[in-house]
Amino acid sequence: MKIKVAGILYDVEYCSNEEIGGLIGSADFNRQLIRINKEHTEQTQEIAGVHEILHIISDEIGRAHV
Repeated sequence: MKIKVAGILYDVEYCSNEEIGGLIGSADFNRQLIRINKEHTEQTQEIAGVHEILHIISDEIGRAHV
């Protein structure tokens, strides 16, 4: 799956808990990659996706953390 954030196309990967190191989600601006833990509920995955998108936007406007 791909999603465009702030004009940049990101790959979205759904990973096992082990693959993502126990995180619910992560965003890698340099690799244009959003990773979501597929072992959580659908609602938690959606919230994690929004959270990671907000991190990307925040980084784009120069803020360190949301």
